[in-house]
Amino acid sequence: MAVAFGIVKRVATPQNAKVSAARRRRPQPSVGRPFLITMLVAAAGASSWLAYGYYCDNHVTLMFANGEHPVPPLELTFYPEQLAFTSPSPPSAIGEHRIEDQASVVVGDEFVPGHGVVRYRGEGVGTGFAYVKLGQKSTIQLRAPQSLRGRVGEPIGYWFMGWRCAGVRPVANAEVVIMGGGEHGVDLATTRTDVEGRFTITGFDGELDALGLRVRAPGFVIVHEYVDNLEQHAGERAVIALTPAEPRRGKLKVSDGIDASKLRLLARGLPGADTVADADGSFILDHIPNDLEARIVVHGMRDNWAQTLARTKRSKVATVSVVAGATLEGQVLDDQMQPVPRALVWVGDESAVRADSDGKYRLVQVLPGEVIVTAQLQTGRGSRARTKLGTRSVKLEPRRHHTDIDITLKR
Repeated sequence: MAVAFGIVKRVATPQNAKVSAARRRRPQPSVGRPFLITMLVAAAGASSWLAYGYYCDNHVTLMFANGEHPVPPLELTFYPEQLAFTSPSPPSAIGEHRIEDQASVVVGDEFVPGHGVVRYRGEGVGTGFAYVKLGQKSTIQLRAPQSLRGRVGEPIGYWFMGWRCAGVRPVANAEVVIMGGGEHGVDLATTRTDVEGRFTITGFDGELDALGLRVRAPGFVIVHEYVDNLEQHAGERAVIALTPAEPRRGKLKVSDGIDASKLRLLARGLPGADTVADADGSFILDHIPNDLEARIVVHGMRDNWAQTLARTKRSKVATVSVVAGATLEGQVLDDQMQPVPRALVWVGDESAVRADSDGKYRLVQVLPGEVIVTAQLQTGRGSRARTKLGTRSVKLEPRRHHTDIDITLKR
């Protein structure tokens, strides 16, 4: 019996043709669209997260607590963290901000340039201070205000087989300041002595660390003392003795195009001993010990200004000039021409700057002329301490920014 195999062909009819065309026109599911939507959502989330992180890194959140009591309206004053011998004390404020009915506030780099100090004061709370940093949250505990009493006087000495003290002569109208952060800090409370040399200073948070007491009066050496424990002075603080000092006279000279009205003259190493010059350039620096020839520092100069070296003298008028200066930058390298991070760099007897992680440095307010740029790196400790030095001679021109002043350290 024979079996026939054959191929059955589909016959194209008009009805079948319509069905095929309809199927071709029907939209097919796409796998790309859900993926694209997912990626867009993820990108938006990542962008939001990055934006939030950037916002947090460039802002400071301050939160205040007042025990069981509500936080009163507070006045906030922001300062740069310039605890240095070449800056005024207290430093000039960056800005102020007031909070009314909230216990927290967020501020940006317009108030805190990286690191800073905030002073806070309000009704019924002690004025205090706190160190702040961009990208951080700080909780500040408010406390009741405290007070400190004391006397200021000039010891009366006599000679009897050595100098002895016969008593104390009161110093009236002496300025007494509670400083937050020590002698280079910010002022928290201020008062003056009466005719008997007595004072009572109130309104500050006495439980804070790093509190200092500054006392200064015309014709006397400035005095700084630490306030470490108010309980030791529950009655009256021991007499603060002032030593007579002869005011030092000076003359400030400026080159054409330099505005002297914004310049301040400091006695280096004596925070609080500073002044401004009169219209004719004359000035007086007070509160300097008689046996000290303090170096005069001009604060407020631009980067391309420079000052001449000057020291106060009891018998002479010190002259300090502000002229057009130079700036320079470069890199500190080792003998293999590799960057040396964190090395110190300076010119002459000026303050040193520290190179960054790539060994790059920048010096400003440098007097023009032939100078020696020095770099130094110290490694190890004790008997293993090693110091590497490098120098380079450079001729600096006024009003010019000198680049590529690289310095190679030697073993």
